[in-house]
Amino acid sequence: MNGARIASWASAPLLACCATVGAVRSPRPLYSIYSAETMDRITAMARDGMPDWLEPLLLTLGLGAPVAILVALVLLALPPANAFFRPRTPVEPPWPVRTSTAARPEGSPSAG
Repeated sequence: MNGARIASWASAPLLACCATVGAVRSPRPLYSIYSAETMDRITAMARDGMPDWLEPLLLTLGLGAPVAILVALVLLALPPANAFFRPRTPVEPPWPVRTSTAARPEGSPSAG
């Protein structure tokens, strides 16, 4: 388990940076190869062949990846919670406790 924490702490910042830069950077490196008219035609053909829901999904996933990585790092930084859920030993009270319902102080209301 400790090896996984170390690997996560080592690789997660790099992955978060790459995911952020990938989501922010404009995906248009082909302008250096093709002319503006050809790129407009390629873009129009790609938009015609793509479903309408694909671009918002890719944007959401691209922006959600760095957030998910940061949440994982924060959860790894927190102490483990398994000690909280272990059964605890009962503590004896420092004074005697009455457990019988028959021994009531005088003047207390009774159910009878």
